[in-house]
Amino acid sequence: MNAVTGDWGNVFDTTIIGIHQVMMEDGRVLYWGGDGNGNAFSNTQKYGIFDPSTGEHEILEADHVVRMFCGAGVIIPVTDKVLSAGGNG
Repeated sequence: MNAVTGDWGNVFDTTIIGIHQVMMEDGRVLYWGGDGNGNAFSNTQKYGIFDPSTGEHEILEADHVVRMFCGAGVIIPVTDKVLSAGGNG
């Protein structure tokens, strides 16, 4: 990945359907959606972090019983915390 101009990289497999994504201050991407079994419309959301500088991604242990589809994620200024809100559930 070229950090100056950007480019497309290889597709990688993850068990999470990344419906929502937020680029964090350190350049990593937090993504979430679905249950980790390929079901986008699920009552359990799984989370992952992708690091474009290394190409590595990890699935986080945390999951939440919530049905959020088409929500939004934003970074709260000064705190660097991610707020996820909205959706249809």
